[in-house]
Amino acid sequence: MMDAPAIHDFVFPARIARFLKDRAFDPARSILDLGCGRRKFPGAIGVDSFPGADADVTHDLNRFPYPFAGGVADLVILRHVIEHLDDVIGTMREIARLLRPGGHAFILTPHFSDATSWIDPTHRWHLATRSIEEATRGLLELRMRYVKLRKPWRRLGLESLVNNAPFQARVPRRIVSWENDWRFLVRGGEMSCLLERI
Repeated sequence: MMDAPAIHDFVFPARIARFLKDRAFDPARSILDLGCGRRKFPGAIGVDSFPGADADVTHDLNRFPYPFAGGVADLVILRHVIEHLDDVIGTMREIARLLRPGGHAFILTPHFSDATSWIDPTHRWHLATRSIEEATRGLLELRMRYVKLRKPWRRLGLESLVNNAPFQARVPRRIVSWENDWRFLVRGGEMSCLLERI
């Protein structure tokens, strides 16, 4: 029998993996991998509607409610899924319903300034760093977000500046808001968010 994977051995960006590890998140707890595709998180209950997916449960994620009782999950994972769904706010409400109090949701999606967000014709949404936070207001608390910038900007150190919350709190939004003024010069890549059920 395979041991449960360490939370930091999976696709979570290092900062989010540390956050979960520091809170002693046990990967053997109840995990739902929504839109799991062929790369389901080991030990998770995979949900997908496509044939050939590693899904344990076949369900169209555009149809609410999902086939689970409320409060069943400690962690809900959506990797490159939310941008394909019809209703981001409805999906976030459903995730909040599925999570136990104190449970977490991990979302990985292309940042809207990344070309991959626009190339795929099945992408219905092009999300910014605040999009998920706005869609979950009153349901889930944003604990951490991270935008991986394209290589030239990472090498210049801008990635740490863009993702530095204490810096952002001290500087007026109009100066720091690279998404408004520099979005097609300083290009984002993947955006990850970790949210907690309140």
